[in-house]
Order: sequence, then structure tokens, then C-alpha cells
Amino acid sequence: MINFFARHPTAANLLMVIMLAAGLLSVRSLQRETFPDALPTVVQVQVGFPGATSSEVEETIVNRLEDALDGVQYLKEMKSTAVQSLGTTTLEMQDAGDYNAFRNEIDNAVSSIDDFPDDALPPVITRLNTRQSVLDLLVSGPMPAVHMKAYCEELRGRLVETPEVSEVSIDGFSDHLLRVELSREAMLRYGLSPTDISRAIGAQSLDMPAGKIDSAESVLVRVQEQRRNRSALEDLVIAGSVQGGEVRLGDVATVRDEFELDEDKVTVNGERAAVLKILKTKKEDTLRTASAVKAIIEQEQQRHPQISISVINDSSALVQDRISLLLKNGWQGCLLVFATMWLFFNARLSFWVVVSLPVSFLAAFAFVPSAGLTINMLTMVGLLMALGLLMDDGIVIAENIAARRARGEPAMQAAVEGVREVGTGVFSSFLTTCSVLGPLIFLNGDIGKILSVLPMMLLLVLATSLVEAFLILPAHLGHSLASEPKEASRFRRYCERFIDRGRDLIASLVTAATRFRYLTLGTVLMVFLCTLGLLAGGFVRFQVFPELEGDTIVARVLLPPGTPLEETEKVVAKLEAGLEKTNEHFRPRQPNKVDLVNTTFVRFNQ
Repeated sequence: MINFFARHPTAANLLMVIMLAAGLLSVRSLQRETFPDALPTVVQVQVGFPGATSSEVEETIVNRLEDALDGVQYLKEMKSTAVQSLGTTTLEMQDAGDYNAFRNEIDNAVSSIDDFPDDALPPVITRLNTRQSVLDLLVSGPMPAVHMKAYCEELRGRLVETPEVSEVSIDGFSDHLLRVELSREAMLRYGLSPTDISRAIGAQSLDMPAGKIDSAESVLVRVQEQRRNRSALEDLVIAGSVQGGEVRLGDVATVRDEFELDEDKVTVNGERAAVLKILKTKKEDTLRTASAVKAIIEQEQQRHPQISISVINDSSALVQDRISLLLKNGWQGCLLVFATMWLFFNARLSFWVVVSLPVSFLAAFAFVPSAGLTINMLTMVGLLMALGLLMDDGIVIAENIAARRARGEPAMQAAVEGVREVGTGVFSSFLTTCSVLGPLIFLNGDIGKILSVLPMMLLLVLATSLVEAFLILPAHLGHSLASEPKEASRFRRYCERFIDRGRDLIASLVTAATRFRYLTLGTVLMVFLCTLGLLAGGFVRFQVFPELEGDTIVARVLLPPGTPLEETEKVVAKLEAGLEKTNEHFRPRQPNKVDLVNTTFVRFNQ
């Protein structure tokens, strides 16, 4: 087959075009994310029991859930928590389990429980870990909390309307409510009681279906009288007289538009703020989602310059930086390889060796979606490792072909026989890499899910590179050597003499090491023992992942339960003042004297 592709006038070029086209067509469909999906499959079951204590919830809700769910197929671990008014059970599935069967058994087991308390709410079953964070938006501005929440809801609606954004959650607010504060004097004046006012509100502030009218065309009837803002609720009629007099809620009460918990909030420099979490599904692309969000934010800043919107916790920046590093290393490596090979071979031969790199990578990208892989931090490490390995194989093949050509063989024969001669060694190198890294693919657990993608991507690129090296490269090198001048240039002869001197120096060192073999062996053993000593003495530490410095600092302040919000705010104010002093101290040392601290915000009740 090597001989066929090398001597056929178009077969090698046609195969190369197919590999390039398949890769280019697949590039846009590649999914990019920060890390591979390694989160376990978890299903959560929640049952509300309003007014119950945590011990009552444990006895009447949690214990019965655990008894019913204990025998679920593919169950790896089950955890339960009981708090006031709510019981929660989470079930983690085994790595090799079938989710549909796992979920069906959970649904059947929960539905079979018939001895929950009468006041218990229906169970809510949810699958967790189905969303991944892309970035957060910190929204702040000079406006009341209610207006801030309304603006965030509006912004959330615009974000979700874009096809790239599937889910946005808002943090920094508790439940929005309209609080009615009754006036005792007004109620006595109108002869009303709190019960009367409560019934009037419940009877008139409604949003519910009211049946239908059957005629030539059926008409659905719905009562839409629910008061959703303060002015509408104050205008609600709660009493009247036969003379036509009306008593409205605003006459006997003050309606406040606020949130349930004052301590559930986010602030920036003392102003009310909010955090919008941009989430994506496991099938969506991190960079596309982040790009769409940032484009909308630029428009919002122009529409509302008084509102500040900052991007924080941006995971897409990590992915973009690693992709840029990969591209930079790729083109730099290609240039260095071309320049180095050009010292010894002609430009055409050097060019085709370098071209084997993008051809192999693009061909591998065509199979990435089918293999269930994505472009993430781990797979890009595999691509970086593949850069060096591919160049080594190409140089070995090219050097052997050029050597056979220098001995007088015809160019095409030298290409075919040169590949056959080193083909066994190149393929053996591939098998060695498979033997060393292949077992990582079959690791179990969370760490196995993370590490397995690295050897999968590396071996996929190496496999496609074998096709390029054995079927495409010989044809191109054969034609390149056929047009090579018979006499080398003066510069190339100088380089060859320099390399010969280096080769002679290494040969003399090898001769000396062989002559004093016992000294050489003793030196190697000494270095080996010193290496073991460094490990045993703790000078070289071992850890699964290195500790990397981040760009985010989180300070958590825990105060005794029952501490007033005002006291908590005083403690936080001291921390913010200290942070400002730190920023002032280090600002002169920064490039262009920019701020060391870029963004700060405070999140209460977390």
C-alpha cells in the first residue's frame, strides 16, 4: 500500500485533501469547555413538610425515603439531610450504570410511598449536575433593590433569548413580596379586623381559570385580578357600603414592596447589586456562550451607562488562553522544524514534513465528536504532547529517506524503501505510547473521568499521523528529492561539518564511558540513589494536581447565630477598608500603576 500511494499520481494528494476537508468541516462543531464532564450522575428527591421541625422531617420524611430507595439498581451512594420543613435525599449512580433504569426505579420507589404525612408536599425529583458555569455577571448601580431585581429579570430575559445561552440564574435576592402593614386606628375607624382584610385580599387578588362559555365557538374564561405591584394592591377594595362608599387597602394599611430577608443580598461599595450566573448544558460551547453574553453586555453598557456590569469567574478565559497557547506553540514549532531541516535538506522536503502536523491534527479533529471528546484543558495538554511526537516521527522518516537518496537510490524508491525500513520502529513507538498511556483510559472514579480524555486525544492524533506518515508523506518526499540539486550549497556543507564535529565529540565521550565502565556505572547508581533520597526525604513532594495561584480571593466571615445584620455590615466594612488600603499600598508597584484589586463585592447570608 505504501508503494501504491507513493507512485500513484493523485492518490496521496486526494487522501490528504479528504483528511483536511473532514477536519475543517468538523472544527466549527467541536465543543470547547474548561474541563471534561467528570461530575457524577446524581438524582435529588425533595419533600416539603411545612411547619415541621428537623427531627419530625427526619422521622416522617427522610427515613421513609431511605427505606424505599435503598434497593435502587445502580445505586452507589445515598445521602439525606433533614432541615426545618424540608427533607432531601440525593442518590449517586454508579459509573457504569444505566441512567434511564436508575431514574425509573427512583420514580417508582418514591411513588410507592403512601404513608407521608397529610400535610407533606408532593415529592420533587430532579437530576443534578446537568449545567456547567460559564461566567458570572456582577450588576450594580444607584437604584433600590426592587428596581435592581426588575432590571436583572429584564436582562436575564434578553440573555436567554439568544440561542447560545440556555439558562441564567439570579443571586442576591430572597423571595419578592408585598408586605401589608395594618394600621390599628384605621381598622377601628372602619370596623375591620385583620381576618376581614386577609379574606378580602385572598378573594379579589386572583389569577385562575373560571371555566368556559359554550357557544358556536368555545370561549375560555379566566380571572386575572392578581395585584402584582404596590399601587395595584393599595387600590384593592376591601369593604363597601350600600350608599356606594368604598374602603381600599391603602386606607387602612401601608403596602411595602420588598424582599423577605434583608440579609440575603449582594453589595458593591455599599450599593445594592446582583450576580447573574450564566450556565450551559453539557452539549453547548463555552466560548460561544461567553462571546454572546459579552456582546449583549456591551450593548447594555451603552443603553444604561449608569449601571455597572462586570464579568467575574470567567472560565472561558482559561479555555481561550490554552487554545492560544496551543496555536502559538504549533506555528512556532512548525517554523523551527522547517528552519532546522532546511539546514540539511531542500526546502520542499522540509515543507512537506511540517505540513504533516496540521494534516494529522485536522484529521484527528474529524473523529473528536464521535469519540465523545471536547476541546478542554486536559485534551489540549494531549495535543501539546502530540506536537513533539509527530515532529519526531516525521524527522526520522525524512532523514532515512534522504540518507537512502544520498547513497544513490532513485528518489521514489528511496521514499518507499525508507519508510518501510523505519516503519516498524515508528509503529513500535506508537504501540509503546499506547501501552504506557492506554491504561489511563480505563481508570474508574472521578479522577479517571478527568484523566482518560488526555490519552484518548493523544492516541487519536498519533493514529491519524501514522496514516499521513505511511501513505501521504512518502509520495511528497519522493517528488521533493527528485528535484534536489546533486551538489549541496556551501552553507549546507558548513552545517554538515559542524554536525560532524558534534557527532565526533559524542563518540569520544561514549568511548570514554565504555573504557571506564565501572566509574560510569557507579556514577549512574549514585545519581539514582540521590534521586531516591530526595523523594524519601520529602525534598520532592508528591501531589495529584499542582497548586496554582488564582486571581480570586474569598474571605468568609462567620458570626454567632442571631447576630444583627448591622453588626455583620460593620465587620464587612472593616474588611473592605483593609482591602482598600492594600490596594493603595500595592498600586504603585503594578504595571502602569493599575489597581491590584479589580472587582470586589460582598455576598451576605451564604
